[in-house]
Amino acid sequence: MLKNGMTYYADECYANAIDCEKYVFSNMLDIIHIWENSFIKFDNSIRNYLLLDNNFLNLSKMDLGELNLRRTDLSVADLRYANLAKTDLCVADIEDVHLENVILFRNDTR
Repeated sequence: MLKNGMTYYADECYANAIDCEKYVFSNMLDIIHIWENSFIKFDNSIRNYLLLDNNFLNLSKMDLGELNLRRTDLSVADLRYANLAKTDLCVADIEDVHLENVILFRNDTR
């Protein structure tokens, strides 16, 4: 859904596709958080949604490690317990972001 668009599979046209995409994306994050112990890994396609002017996004406990999040607006995001190891946050707006217990470095022993 992230690659093709949230409304691609809806088989319906929307007057304001961008607002609809943001709304569906936000709802998808809410649904993911129903499973308390989930730690979902995203790929770089999430970047397209983080470039949009979003309202509050709950990205807590998400695996955003090793992603290109340059110039994204995370100022309204909850990133508590999120994995940001090796994530490119250059010029990203992280003002007022909830960063408690965020993972910035990961020591893999594989």
